[in-house]
Amino acid sequence: MGTQTLDKKAKEMIISQVKESGVITRDKIVELIRPHYMFDKDLALERELKRKANSIISQIKDDDGTRDCFNYKNPDGESTYAYVGTTKDVRVLNQIEEQLKKKYIGLNESINKVRKRRSQLPGQISLFEKEA
Repeated sequence: MGTQTLDKKAKEMIISQVKESGVITRDKIVELIRPHYMFDKDLALERELKRKANSIISQIKDDDGTRDCFNYKNPDGESTYAYVGTTKDVRVLNQIEEQLKKKYIGLNESINKVRKRRSQLPGQISLFEKEA
């Protein structure tokens, strides 16, 4: 069972079109992918089952609505879940905290990129701020 479902050149072409358009719907991207996509039934099933596992885990929250269960890679590189409320392994908690810090930094970098781009569009800022 292979993991390559989209030719590298097709992927590059799609990314190029996304960048050129500036804004594109998911349905349009699906249209671009469709003629190049090599469907693998077994791989699709495995991905869907893993997606469902992640979805269930992400719904485990405390009374305040904060996530309580997180994914991390164990020493063997296997995707593993830890319930923060009961785990006793400090190394696992440290690993989860580091993952969350990286995500936090990445989100802040993305926010700054959006703010920078918005500031480069004179005249449009005030229009959008009035609507908010």
